[in-house]
Amino acid sequence: MRKNQFTEQRKREIFEKNLPNVAAFIPEQVKTTIQDKIAFIPKRLRTSFLQDTIMCVVHNCLIGMSNKETAIYLGHSNYNEIHRVADKVVFNAKNGKSNISKRKYMYSMVPSIAANIVSQYFELNEGSASFGSACASGLTAVVNAYYRLNNDLDSALIIGADMNQEGIHVLSGINALNALYSGKDYEKAPIPFSAARTGFVAGEGAAGILFVSEAYLKKNDFTPLFKVVGVGQSTCQALAERKSIYAGTKFQAVAIQRALKLANVNPEQINLIVCHGTGTLVGDSTEAETLRIVFGNNIPPMTGLQGNLGHSFGASGPMNMCIASEIFKRGVIPPIRTYDIDEEFSDLDLIRKSREFSREYILCYSFGFGGANVSVVLKKC
Repeated sequence: MRKNQFTEQRKREIFEKNLPNVAAFIPEQVKTTIQDKIAFIPKRLRTSFLQDTIMCVVHNCLIGMSNKETAIYLGHSNYNEIHRVADKVVFNAKNGKSNISKRKYMYSMVPSIAANIVSQYFELNEGSASFGSACASGLTAVVNAYYRLNNDLDSALIIGADMNQEGIHVLSGINALNALYSGKDYEKAPIPFSAARTGFVAGEGAAGILFVSEAYLKKNDFTPLFKVVGVGQSTCQALAERKSIYAGTKFQAVAIQRALKLANVNPEQINLIVCHGTGTLVGDSTEAETLRIVFGNNIPPMTGLQGNLGHSFGASGPMNMCIASEIFKRGVIPPIRTYDIDEEFSDLDLIRKSREFSREYILCYSFGFGGANVSVVLKKC
């Protein structure tokens, strides 16, 4: 690790500088045009805030790690913007100046650059890769790390990060699918599984998780927060999902069933689901039907933070895993933010008030636009 890494004081300064500004901008500049169906924060502030967030995430995850054989796996859905942020992370950290314009053409051609930039700065030499599978990007990175850790790798840092407010063409395409929130009251949006749901509000942010192999654990003084015991992937009939709520359920269920099989866990053993729950009309219905296929009439309790944080696309999967980690650690399940539950979801145990939790298994999953589905089974250590 380099000596000029962020200190605790520097990290406090970053967040003390940025968080009040972000909070101040959200209520005053909410837009309702197609380009800005999101809580609007000025470009310069957003870029600075996200790059500082990514830097803090990476630094926190690597504290105490002397091993340079750590891989970087980055999941994000908006290549061009995340590349620019990653570029600024490195050059700002070195007190240099980033000439983005000369590299812009390369960003769109080489998706792995964002992960490479972070890996090179921290002098990690075990390889890096970026994954772009829309909302499933972060968990796709987890799956790839999982298989390498069970083969030839000691440690891997998973980062989920997204900055989707720049991708107007992306949001316009999503809006064409009637997936964006269409209301004007952002205090009530997004609202997963509600009868009043109309779509999601785009969120931004980053989350990081350091994974190590069983062999590395035995050699080093680490206390893991949880263990990934199963992963599963599948591909939906992406185009058909616009026409039918149930077009993707079979394949989404397959991803969950594969994760359960690899974990050697029965559906009845899953104690909690940290759900995808974005608040879209088709997405929530498809997710519920998927769970009925896997769990029948015994769907585990469900929570999720999309209603609080917005839908952060590639960052949402790792964020959900971080929430699961805190649930294991604190023994408390936070409630899902919703109201006026649709009768269609009357069979779901949506946690509306905090509950105690002392069980063993949590299921997380992400279902991405374009048909990418990923599930992971976590076990308390």
